[in-house]
Amino acid sequence: MATYKEIHGVKVQYRDSDATAVEGDVWYNKVTGLLKMYGSAGSWASGGNLNTARAHGASSGQGTQNASIFFGGYPPAPSRLAITEEYDGSSWTEVGDMNTGRANMGGAGTATAALCFTGSDQPGSHVAVSEEWNGTSWTEGNDVQAARREIGGTGIQTAALCIAGNYAPQPRSANVEYYNGTSWSEGANLNAAKSNLGAAGVNASAIAFAGSTPNLVTAEVYDGSSWSEVNDLNTGRNNLGGAGATGTAAIAIGGGDDDGAKANTESYDGSSWTEVADLNTAFKGIPGQGTSVLAMTQGGDAPAPATAITQEWTFAASVETVSFD
Repeated sequence: MATYKEIHGVKVQYRDSDATAVEGDVWYNKVTGLLKMYGSAGSWASGGNLNTARAHGASSGQGTQNASIFFGGYPPAPSRLAITEEYDGSSWTEVGDMNTGRANMGGAGTATAALCFTGSDQPGSHVAVSEEWNGTSWTEGNDVQAARREIGGTGIQTAALCIAGNYAPQPRSANVEYYNGTSWSEGANLNAAKSNLGAAGVNASAIAFAGSTPNLVTAEVYDGSSWSEVNDLNTGRNNLGGAGATGTAAIAIGGGDDDGAKANTESYDGSSWTEVADLNTAFKGIPGQGTSVLAMTQGGDAPAPATAITQEWTFAASVETVSFD
């Protein structure tokens, strides 16, 4: 059996106390006589409720737990809402409506510079409309090339990705469009068509994962020029949220399958997916905002009715005792 030194190139450190360390460090505490490691654990906590309960809206994906917006969605059917709400870390406030009410669209950007694109403005419809948020109001910009809904959206206001989705007459597409702050253009496609997927990251480093149909476990990463398949998720699902600053550090949040809503959260480290703490309440039809260590989600259905619940994710480092069986 290989020793710790043979694997890591260093010996296990002997320390008088549990000093600040980096994740993955292992040491022996001489005072307590315990072998310790610096690990990490995540948890979900309740945030402030939305003013209007809804599902299948979108959010400023690069937002944070104390600065984000959530827009659109439904019910009541057949309405598609134009409502926008802004979060300050504790409560939601209604702000300026979108010009086109819709659901199942994509979102990107921050609380003061967001982007909303595609979606459905009535049951079964597909729209190409793109709108920009400046912190106060929405302004229509140039349309995407192909009207669609149930997409994966990520990026910032001046560099966003509209990934796959459902557009007539195709129930699932591999088509990806890229936004440069002015116009949308077609670029490298996914390797596999999908809709109702999750996404995270930015234009030069993104990830698209899960989706339908059936309930997929597949994931692909984008390096700024092409998409490559990576390791699968542990749990197949669709209508889920995604959060993450890059394509190598992301989380997959909730979602659903034929049996209903899922509470599963999985963390991606650039190599593999790991099941971490579940949502407090299982929902599908949800977005995700933030990073892999500080994120949030709100709204959703399970499968009905729509909810106003907000849930906040924190992934923190901690000192742990190594135990042996």
